[in-house]
Amino acid sequence: MVTAGQFALTAAALHGEWWRLWTGHFVHYDIAHLITNAIAAVVPLALVERPARRRLLLTIPIIAPALSLGLLAFARFDEYRGASGLALALWVGAALTLARSGEPAFWDTRGASVVRAAARDRRTGYALLVLVAAKLAMEAKGTGHVWHGVAALPLAHLAGSLAGVFAPILAHVTSRNRPANAVVEWPATGRPKRAPHARSVGYCAGTYVGSAVVSSITEPYAVTRPVPEIT
Repeated sequence: MVTAGQFALTAAALHGEWWRLWTGHFVHYDIAHLITNAIAAVVPLALVERPARRRLLLTIPIIAPALSLGLLAFARFDEYRGASGLALALWVGAALTLARSGEPAFWDTRGASVVRAAARDRRTGYALLVLVAAKLAMEAKGTGHVWHGVAALPLAHLAGSLAGVFAPILAHVTSRNRPANAVVEWPATGRPKRAPHARSVGYCAGTYVGSAVVSSITEPYAVTRPVPEIT
């Protein structure tokens, strides 16, 4: 009988069961854990244009095993499940992608609206980076908690955020087209088809506040015996 435990990240990944390096991020402890992790991963992808979104998604097969190896090397756990680490990588990757939105030179004829849209993308990217830093700072001050006998593993968020720094670089390397800018196709005149705005930042802030309030189901979890206090 196939069980979720056969796909969770454990030390067995280093002893022949290599698939766990990938699958550990996609199995969860219950439906609430799955849904909240899925929402956390979808929100940052919704803030970038489709070409950039596709390129960020293509980095997941590379980031997932790297994140798993980092957790196995530096964290203590018997079993790890959850996509929060990957979600944080996507948050940081999307933020940096937006922050890299180019601003046309002053002699460019594409219009002031294009300049404003690019500047707005950069502000959104910087705001997301601040939100991620605030979340990591809150977790660093906490002591970790236990939910249903499973201890939270904030190190996964930190490792995911660090991995996200390299996401735009990987996206550029794995793409045969142009770099993964947030707004890829500027029209000859007028505004781009879609660009993040202040409301998007509000959604992001709400997501992080919500994750702090219901942190018992938004954290990545790892089974530990006995359950240690994670700082």
